[in-house]
Amino acid sequence: ETIVFRWSESTKIDWKNPVLVINDATTNEAMKVQPIAANATRVIFFAQELGLVPGGKYNWHLGMKQGKEIAIKGALFPFRILSESEKAKLDGDVAAVESLGLSSPEAKGFLNGQISYKFGLYHQMVETLKPLYDASKSASIKRLLLVGNMRMGLMEAEKYR
Repeated sequence: ETIVFRWSESTKIDWKNPVLVINDATTNEAMKVQPIAANATRVIFFAQELGLVPGGKYNWHLGMKQGKEIAIKGALFPFRILSESEKAKLDGDVAAVESLGLSSPEAKGFLNGQISYKFGLYHQMVETLKPLYDASKSASIKRLLLVGNMRMGLMEAEKYR
């Protein structure tokens, strides 16, 4: 229902007229140009307000609005919306983990983090694995957090090197 675009808290948005831009990756046309505050670290949208479709491929970036033009500031981050068949596969994988009857929440979380990675749900992967790492300081989870944060383009990745 909602989509969160977030970036590192260390990102300095010190330019005039900062915006978050969401493009259709196929046409590279801007679908949404949202003004943001200089101290913002995320923007939340209702999915239907963006017109994103299942199976669609998109990208987003921070930018600076200069009249009718937008200058890209930083990296371009690709994302996609799962198709109905991908969503069904994701739900099936999550149900398969549930059916294992694991007594360890860490094991269940680790597997669910792997499923999130498989489907490119890097934010969900990091949110699932971070509490596990905080509790265990596991080297394997640390490496997965590095990959997930790098995929999202977050500076927090450096903490997991």
